[in-house]
Amino acid sequence: MLAAGVAACSSKGTDGGAVSTSAGAAGAPVSANGGAGAAGQPVSVGGSASDSSAAGAGGTFGLGGAAGSAGTLNQAGSAGANAGAGGTASAQLPRRTAAEVLLVTNSKSPTSVAVADDYAQKRSIMNRLSIQCADSALKTDNETIELADYTSSIATPIATYLAAHPAINFIVLTKGIPIRVNGAKTGCCQGNDAAHPTGAGQPSVDSYLAAMDYPTLAGAVKIGITGSGTVGSGYLNRYWNATVPFTHAQFGGYIVTRLDGYTEADAKALVTRALAAEQAPGTGKILLDVDGARGLGDKATEPAPVTKTVTEEWGWETWNADMLHAHDQLEASGIANTLDLTTKFQGGPAGLLGYFSWGSNDANFDAQAYAALTFAPGSLADTAVSTSGRTFLSPHDNGQSLMADLIAHGLTCGKAYVGEPLLQGIASPTIALSRYHAGFSAAESLAAASRFTGWEDVLIGDPLGTPYFGAAALAKPLSAAKFDASSPKVMAEDCAEGGQDLAFIDNGAYSAYKNLDLGGAQSFAARVASGGSGGKIEIHADSQTGPLLGTCSVPVTGNYQTWATQTCPLSGASGTHDVYLVYTGSGASLFNVQWFALRAQP
Repeated sequence: MLAAGVAACSSKGTDGGAVSTSAGAAGAPVSANGGAGAAGQPVSVGGSASDSSAAGAGGTFGLGGAAGSAGTLNQAGSAGANAGAGGTASAQLPRRTAAEVLLVTNSKSPTSVAVADDYAQKRSIMNRLSIQCADSALKTDNETIELADYTSSIATPIATYLAAHPAINFIVLTKGIPIRVNGAKTGCCQGNDAAHPTGAGQPSVDSYLAAMDYPTLAGAVKIGITGSGTVGSGYLNRYWNATVPFTHAQFGGYIVTRLDGYTEADAKALVTRALAAEQAPGTGKILLDVDGARGLGDKATEPAPVTKTVTEEWGWETWNADMLHAHDQLEASGIANTLDLTTKFQGGPAGLLGYFSWGSNDANFDAQAYAALTFAPGSLADTAVSTSGRTFLSPHDNGQSLMADLIAHGLTCGKAYVGEPLLQGIASPTIALSRYHAGFSAAESLAAASRFTGWEDVLIGDPLGTPYFGAAALAKPLSAAKFDASSPKVMAEDCAEGGQDLAFIDNGAYSAYKNLDLGGAQSFAARVASGGSGGKIEIHADSQTGPLLGTCSVPVTGNYQTWATQTCPLSGASGTHDVYLVYTGSGASLFNVQWFALRAQP
C-alpha cells in the first residue's frame, strides 16, 4: 500500500442537531442504533451466480427465480427456475428522497462547505451535520485520519445524529473529509508483520462508517480477508446482490457516498450530472474492456458470492467473466454497449454511459487512452485497480490509475478503493449495471454490487441519482447450449465470448427448454453467429409444431464466432411452457446460437 500521512482532528458541534462530544470505543465502529429494527430481521439478499435469485420481502424483481425466504439472511442464495421476460421494477422501487440523506460537512474546509452548500441547494437537503477535522482537500497527509480522531470527530457525532433520525439511509461525505482511517479494526494491511499486525487496518472512512452498526447487528458476519499481499478483515455486506430497495431498518448499516474529485468544481459536477441525467438520460454506450490475457473464466458462475473468510484472491479471469455476463444482460435487454476482447486498451470513446475495465492493471494499459475517455451525465464506472481511490488530490504520484481522472472527464458515479480490496472487493459489473438500468439509484446499484463493507470502498456520487427510475428489469439470457432436449447432431462448443454456444445446427434441427415463464414476453432476442448461410429461428410453445410465437432472422455474420444480437416480436406469449427453438434455412451448419432471451419490452 502506498504510504499515507495522518491527520489529527477535533470534534465540534453540529448545525443539524445536538451531538455528544464524547468518543465511542476507539477499537470499533460506533453504533448508531445498536442494530437493525424489527423491520430489518427477515431479508433475503442472496442470488445465484447467474443473477436468477429471488427477491426478498420487497416482491419479485423480475430477474428470474422464485421468491426468497422471508426469514433468513442468505448471501449465497440459490438458483431459481428458468425465468422468462421478468417484470418491471417500477412497482417495487420508491423514489429516493432528500429526507433519507445526511449531508456531512467539514467546517474547517472551505471546499467541503462549498460542496455541501451546493448539494443542499440542488437537492433540498435538510439533514446536515458539521464536523471539524484537518482539511483533506489541502494535502495528502490530511487524507488519512487516526482511529481515535475519527471516532471522536466523525463517527460519534454522526452516530448521535443518526440515533435521533432513524429515517436516514444514506450518508454523503464531501471533499475535505479524510478518505482513510489508520489503525481501525477492519480494513486491509499491506503485509503481515510487526509494523502492520492483523487488525490494524486502513479502511476507507466511507466504508467504515457504512458498517458502523455491524459490530452489534444480529446476523452480521465479520471475516478475515487475505491475499495479494494484504491481511485484514471486513464484514460481508448484507445488501450484496439485493433486489429490493435499501433501508437501514431492513439491512443495517448505511450507504455512504462521497462528493469528491481533484477540484471543488469536479465534486459539484457530480450532482449537476446526476440531475441532468434524470431529466434526459444519455444515449451513449457502456464500455466493457476485457483483458483477455487474464482468461475469460466462466460467465455462468459469475458474479459469485463470498460467504466465509477469504484466504486468497480470486483468479483474475473471474472479473472478466463478470463483464461477459454483464454484456449478455445488456445485449439481451437492448442496452447499447461495447464488449472489447482485443488486446488493445480502449480509449477515446466519447459520451460513455458506463465503464468497466482493468485500468492500469490491464496488460496493455495506455495512459493516454485512459485520459481520453469521456463520459455522459448518468455514467457509472469501476476499475479493477487496487488503489483507484488512494487520493483525490492533484498533482499526485504516478502510481495506479485513479477514479478521480474519470470524474474530471465527466463521470457521474463510480467506485474506488483507498487500499487493496482484492478482486472479491471490486464491484460486480453484472449487478451494478442490472440494478442501475432497472431503476435503482446509483448508490444502491454499486452497494448491491459490493461483497464487503467496513473495507476499502469509496462510493462516488449523489445517492439520489436515479436516471432510469421506473425502467423494466433487465432480461435474463438463457444459454442455448443448456437445452433439455434436442434433435441429433446439435451440440455445445466453446464460445469466443466465454461459456458455450449451440453449434452444428442444420435445417430442421431444434432445441427445447422446459418450463419457461413467458410472463407476457413481447419480444425475443438471440445472440447468433453464422459462417454459413444464416437462416431463421422459430419460437414454438410446447412442441416443435406447437403454437408459433415468433420468427427471428439470423444473418450471415462472416464467421461462426462473430456474434450479433437479433430480435423479433412475439405474439401470444403467456404462462409457463416448454419452449422449442426450431432452426430453418438452406443446407447444413446454418449458424450458432449462444443465448436467447424473452423480453418484456417490444
